[in-house]
Amino acid sequence: MVAESLVRALTAALALATVFSACERTVDRLPALPAFTHENAISIARFRAADVRARKDPSAENVGRLGMLYHAYQFQPEA
Repeated sequence: MVAESLVRALTAALALATVFSACERTVDRLPALPAFTHENAISIARFRAADVRARKDPSAENVGRLGMLYHAYQFQPEA
């Protein structure tokens, strides 16, 4: 069930990555990191690392990983 949800989130992220217009860069559309209130230091470090990777190389894989983190931690608007 969790794997199915992650696959759906990745599929949605990949679909969004292909829809972005040519004049708008993917990096400019990435959300800012959320206000972490209940997450531990390891979780926050994962978010920061995924965010840096997605901004350096906004490939579908990197943006999808960031989106999956947002989804897994219930940050739905950002996901």
